[in-house]
Amino acid sequence: MKEKISKTEQSFFALLRAGLWEKEVRLAPYGEIDFSAVLDLAEEQSVVELVAAGIEHISDGKPQKKDVLQFIGRTVQLEQRNQAMNYFIGVLVEKIPARYDYSRRQLMGTTKIPSSRRYSEPRAVSTIRNEGEGSELLPAIFSFSSMSE
Repeated sequence: MKEKISKTEQSFFALLRAGLWEKEVRLAPYGEIDFSAVLDLAEEQSVVELVAAGIEHISDGKPQKKDVLQFIGRTVQLEQRNQAMNYFIGVLVEKIPARYDYSRRQLMGTTKIPSSRRYSEPRAVSTIRNEGEGSELLPAIFSFSSMSE
């Protein structure tokens, strides 16, 4: 038996699609929208930035300023947290001694010892951009099991 999704969930998905594909969205068919509930759904699914981008594409009216400011504030907080995390991971990578470099190369999927610490073709499942020197890509997940030796 199919569950019927609420108007709030329908508006959440409409805003998510609009933010993802940068397309206009009409919210009139969903009636009065509880943007606080939409924000809660977006936080649960970790897509606040996409839903906030979707709000910019509403074609049939504008949400109240207080609702928009909630999304903007949350988006700014997430961006600041991500920047701090990227910096922290960059610092961690620099602190890993050279003797553990093999573990990092193994994670990256390379077998040759690189002449520098830059990897032209990272193959890690997840990477981050280190805005430091050379804007190199670094693995976001490290194996520290060999560090306990």
